[in-house]
Amino acid sequence: MADHGKGNSVSDKKPSRPEGLVEDTADFYNRLAYDYDRLFAYSSVTTRVQSTWLKLRLRKGLVLDLGCGTGRMIKPLKQKGFRLVGLDCADQMLAVARARYPDAALVYGDACQALPFEDASFDNVISLHASVIHATGWPDLQVMSQEVLRVLKPKGRFVVECPPPRTYPSQDETI
Repeated sequence: MADHGKGNSVSDKKPSRPEGLVEDTADFYNRLAYDYDRLFAYSSVTTRVQSTWLKLRLRKGLVLDLGCGTGRMIKPLKQKGFRLVGLDCADQMLAVARARYPDAALVYGDACQALPFEDASFDNVISLHASVIHATGWPDLQVMSQEVLRVLKPKGRFVVECPPPRTYPSQDETI
């Protein structure tokens, strides 16, 4: 099995993508990292419901959390018996997660690029809190899907949480 990082180790390898969206996404989250949970995090009740739902549906073992952000799911999934590796493209979000959970395995990376893990390394891959919305085109979604399938063990599970359409900005709103 691949070394998924231990303790305070966070891969310093920056994802190699052309200029554009991922840099804007990382910059956005880096600027908000220390206020993110206050502004956007789900309630503790929602987190407990999600972790219970995941326990019922995921295979026991190692979970890759794509877009782990501030590490919201680290403690609840650990309490449910899972081992977790978090991956995020915003180093400041990872810094918040690392401060909260110093023993967590956290990796800097882009879910829409080659994932820095060996084939068949994970029993499960999750992408919660609408992290997948940052894959904004078919090429990104295709790479992400291929990479998830590559790093999943046979019969592994991939769970994606997508935002409900009612949360999308209207055409009249500016972003």
